[in-house]
Amino acid sequence: MQNLKLKTTIALALLIFFASIAPIRATDYNPGVTTGQWVKYGNMTVVGSSPIPDANQTDWMKLEVTDVSGKNITLHMSGAYKNGTAAPEQGIACNIETGWGNMTDYGGNVYVIATNLQQNDVIPGMIPLMTITVNSTETRTYLSTDRTVNIVNLTMSSPGFMDQSFLMVYDKISGMLLEVNVNITITSELIPTGNTYMSFSATDTNIFGSNAGGGAGWLQDNMLYVATIIIVIIVVVVAAVILMRKKKPSTTEPPTKSSTTET
Repeated sequence: MQNLKLKTTIALALLIFFASIAPIRATDYNPGVTTGQWVKYGNMTVVGSSPIPDANQTDWMKLEVTDVSGKNITLHMSGAYKNGTAAPEQGIACNIETGWGNMTDYGGNVYVIATNLQQNDVIPGMIPLMTITVNSTETRTYLSTDRTVNIVNLTMSSPGFMDQSFLMVYDKISGMLLEVNVNITITSELIPTGNTYMSFSATDTNIFGSNAGGGAGWLQDNMLYVATIIIVIIVVVVAAVILMRKKKPSTTEPPTKSSTTET
């Protein structure tokens, strides 16, 4: 009996040990969009001067995926001003794995990131020479649809010159940008001081489709954990049953001697 208790204790200890081991997750940088998907942005709010030309006159912007090849994504940007005239169109190229993009002077990319990134995953090349990571993964509601999103929250300070904070929200499955909030405070005496605030968010899109809702994302991301725990539980239960059967005392009563009558 003591041997059975010892083996059962060891088996339970192994179960707890293996269940607590976090499998190493290698980050794969793959596009989550397909050609023809798009996001339209509106709700444009600008206070003070804006880093985007004519942002305070912009009515809407639209990003459409025109090509996906390997790690490379090509986007087309269009839009319109509040007076009804069309905004200049622009082609955007970016690489999901390196983070390179042609939209900014520094060669970074902010409009689309890799699919299925998780908290603490690095976003390559968003800002060169800086390590940018996903700060949190959570569920938010966009266009009346609950989506699992990745939050990037950056704060950068240049003492005596400028303080900046950026909040960017990305759809986890597609990697497309859903919302932006920018705060810039200029503190330098060499240029006019002041505050700038700008924000915009998705007002229409076709990227949600049948993937609406964030429930399946957790199971997909943690399938290795779930499978490991299930396998260990099965092994321990089977081992315990086998041990118990081996140690189970026999319930068969020994045959009784038949009495014989002497004659």
